[in-house]
Amino acid sequence: AADAPDDEPAEKQTAIQLLRPQGKPETPDGSAAVALTQLNGEVRVAKERSLSVTSEATGGDIEPIDVRELTLLPSDGALAYRYYRQPDDAAVEVTLTQTRHEIQEVTPTVVERGLVEIATARHTAATFRCRYLVKTTERQRLRIDLPKELELLGVFIDGAEEKLNPLADAADQEDVAAYTMNISRRKRSDEAFVLTLQFNWNVNPAPFESPFGRGEITFPLPRLGGTESPAPVQQLQTVVYVPHQFWLVGAPDRFTILGEREWWDGLRGDPTPYHVSPQSDFGDASLTPLDFPTEGLVPTLYQNLGGAREINVVWWDIVKMTILLSVALAVVAFILLKTSWENRLGILLIVAFIALLFGTKDRDALAHGLAAARLGLLFLIGLWVLHGLLSRRNRPQHSTTGQPVTASSAPTTSPPSADSGSTHG
Repeated sequence: AADAPDDEPAEKQTAIQLLRPQGKPETPDGSAAVALTQLNGEVRVAKERSLSVTSEATGGDIEPIDVRELTLLPSDGALAYRYYRQPDDAAVEVTLTQTRHEIQEVTPTVVERGLVEIATARHTAATFRCRYLVKTTERQRLRIDLPKELELLGVFIDGAEEKLNPLADAADQEDVAAYTMNISRRKRSDEAFVLTLQFNWNVNPAPFESPFGRGEITFPLPRLGGTESPAPVQQLQTVVYVPHQFWLVGAPDRFTILGEREWWDGLRGDPTPYHVSPQSDFGDASLTPLDFPTEGLVPTLYQNLGGAREINVVWWDIVKMTILLSVALAVVAFILLKTSWENRLGILLIVAFIALLFGTKDRDALAHGLAAARLGLLFLIGLWVLHGLLSRRNRPQHSTTGQPVTASSAPTTSPPSADSGSTHG
């Protein structure tokens, strides 16, 4: 109340005395007076959204009722009363106490669930299919921000095709183009509808072309409501399809991997996540009339709560990374071959400890690293075991006195002479 303006108090009280109906008086032409024999009155209190109203009614037999019980007045409002008597000495009076509050605007558009599917391959544009379960109070136009230089394939609301119109007065941004679309639907405004966007977009730089066998791809995601005030997204799932010659490694920022394997699964050579079907809250296939080809591609499913402007994934070339890590381990195996077993095992324990610590942060990346290095690990273990067995076999034997047995220390016997076996006659 202390912060309220002087001309508009935070709390205001008003007393309203209801009119008292009278009977018909005697007229000059001699008509007799008619007394009031029955009274039935109702009071309805309506208010603005920014007001909090309480009331107190006195006089007669007035009593509070539910607004749905009103029969003489519209059955809506905040408060209602009914009375049947209004004596002269007890006039009916209603005292209203109102308090004004600041109105917190409600977001006009909310994305309850979203599913973005991205199919990408070498030397081709990435194909996006974006489906959103949208609830909005907008009745005419909805703003959508999409990546620039895309090839739009179709826009649909509950399966009915719509058109996107470029927004001319939007602020120019480097990588985003603003559009608006008409919201034409057959449902009520409080019911959610399925919005589907499908387009092609050239990934720059081109994916899967790094000579080092790994790289990153950043996919921009559509934004409903605009960049400055985007619509909140309660749940967003993103499926990225890549060729089977590549792995998607690690969890992108602000995303988690659904169906993630344990790190030791990488030792069996299968680090890709388990197949998890994405959410199916978007109706039947008729709501997405365009095909979305994914033959020969391997999916990875990510989930985000709260929405994201983009998703950045890390890819590995399976063959190149397997050769790189396996050769590196083979070189380490030869370098440590001449050291003691204590030194070798100590280094292995340190490396394993560091890897396990890294796995607590990114279990998926550790699983893929073990899968790519498993051939080198087998070579390292096999080389060290074989070298140990051969070294033990070639080790010189020791006598019972602890001295190695040599040819010079071995006992010698002289051959018997020719006459030692003869007899004298």
